[in-house]
Amino acid sequence: MSASAPNATVVLVHGAWADGSCWQNVILPLRQEGLAVTCAPIPLTLLSEDIATLGRVLERTNGPVVLAGHAYGGAVIAGPKDDRVRCLVYIAALAPAEGETVADVFYRAKPHPDAPKLQPDAHGFIWMPEGGFAHAVAHKASPDQTTILDAV
Repeated sequence: MSASAPNATVVLVHGAWADGSCWQNVILPLRQEGLAVTCAPIPLTLLSEDIATLGRVLERTNGPVVLAGHAYGGAVIAGPKDDRVRCLVYIAALAPAEGETVADVFYRAKPHPDAPKLQPDAHGFIWMPEGGFAHAVAHKASPDQTTILDAV
């Protein structure tokens, strides 16, 4: 799909431990190319709920759609069955094979020794441990930036 496609919308899907603001450096350049852009605010609770949320975002768009997913967002963008979706863009994203779960993708290989140790809490939620962003998400971020990411 070219940037000149009429009414084209790019829907950006964030990964885990993030929100739509992680796309802040992408939104304006896409808009400058004449594309409509929206960030899907997925709840990060269950893959099925995240896909349903993305479906509701798609309902608010017109014309052809490009879905772009970062990290866990890659699994989410593969879910909707909307005929207007023209392509999927994976940005360092998960792409589970048919029938494969997100957990299967994470455990294909042994984790890097510096990877944060992730365990679900009593409610089944996984939280990034303090200092984990510097090793798992934002490798080149400054200490101030990773401090902010840890808090957010």
